[in-house]
Amino acid sequence: MQAIRSGATPKIGDKFVVNGRTYGIHENGTLYPISGPGFHQLTRPQFKALGVYNKFGETARATQILDNMGLAQADRVAALNIWKLYGM
Repeated sequence: MQAIRSGATPKIGDKFVVNGRTYGIHENGTLYPISGPGFHQLTRPQFKALGVYNKFGETARATQILDNMGLAQADRVAALNIWKLYGM
């Protein structure tokens, strides 16, 4: 990230590549990961589900929140697999 912010990394189109990882930059200057080693591409619903698991774990409360959000089971499973992969 510092290499991008300092200008040491060349811009390729609208993206930067550092150590095999690709980043984009929002109009406000915020960097965001796109792909590369250690990154998992998630859909927006999967990302929301992962946030719930990060906060509540694999609990009845998490299930209740995800139910209220109307998230599909497939999105929950994808998020839960990543959550478990990293021993959260």
